[in-house]
Amino acid sequence: MKRSVVILLCSACSLVPKGQGTPRWADAQSREAEYPSHTYITGFAEDNLLPSETLAQATEQLRKAALGRLSENIQVMVSKKTHSGTISVIHSNNFSETEVFGAEITTAADAEMAGVNTETYFDKAKKTLYAFAYANRRELMRYYNATATADIQQIKSTVKAAAQWEAQREKAKARKQYGNAKKQLAKTEKTLFLLRALDTGLSGSDGLFPAWQELNDEVAQALAQVELLVYVNDREDIFGESCAIVANRLQAELTGNDYRITDNHSRADFTLNLHATTRKTGDAGSAIVFCYADVVVELVDNHARESLYKEAFSHKGGSTTFERAGREALEEAAEAIAEKLNKIIE
Repeated sequence: MKRSVVILLCSACSLVPKGQGTPRWADAQSREAEYPSHTYITGFAEDNLLPSETLAQATEQLRKAALGRLSENIQVMVSKKTHSGTISVIHSNNFSETEVFGAEITTAADAEMAGVNTETYFDKAKKTLYAFAYANRRELMRYYNATATADIQQIKSTVKAAAQWEAQREKAKARKQYGNAKKQLAKTEKTLFLLRALDTGLSGSDGLFPAWQELNDEVAQALAQVELLVYVNDREDIFGESCAIVANRLQAELTGNDYRITDNHSRADFTLNLHATTRKTGDAGSAIVFCYADVVVELVDNHARESLYKEAFSHKGGSTTFERAGREALEEAAEAIAEKLNKIIE
């Protein structure tokens, strides 16, 4: 069951009683005193209200700007620790530092960061808006710690299910589950990266890193071992001249989805049968000729001895010669088949 991550964000508009003035967080020195950087991550923005803007529109825009500044401050914090060697990507190097912020941190600008609070204030006399975003570092770390813990448990369940399919010799189902685990590991690696960056000394998180590493190694080894082999049985021609236009396109689609092509039919998990021919049409112009490509494709599960997918395609092509028209028709047919096949094998 896919786990939904609940994102918490608190937002408030500062309603300051008459005579009290601008909130203390609008002043840089007061803000640092009340929200010290060793405890809080903050973002601040201010701007004048333009005649063309409504107060609600300007307030929301400035609130997002404050959240963006908070994101930038986290990025600077992590960047300093990364380049100083305090933290590093755990092992797999599946993502760059920029991708961490693109996927996890800059979402704060869209009000999607756990435990982030925002406050806004409008000074009517100055027609100036203020926005402040802040998050307690330990609260953020607790959130990411809980998220990573739950994610690792989910990954363990996914790997266990994959191993069960593998034991039953259901290699396709096993590989799909291992692939799901790989995606979950990449997501969790980013969470752990942020945990190390926040580094508030919260106990209970250290064990997550070796647990992630062990699972990552296990999944990598399993994916290397559980290969899905496909034997391609291809018969195609352009008016009698042998070619492999459709086969080459479909083999590229298969290898792009982690299948491997084999010449040994006895070892193959699947067989891809292709039969493609071309025929002339009667509608030829003065400079352009046309023909059809007729293709029958079938994907067979060799273990179950059953056809998983079978379909016939006819595509029309036109060019200055029948050979070129036939090639064009086969290429168009190959693209259509690849799209259909991708839905079967993904």
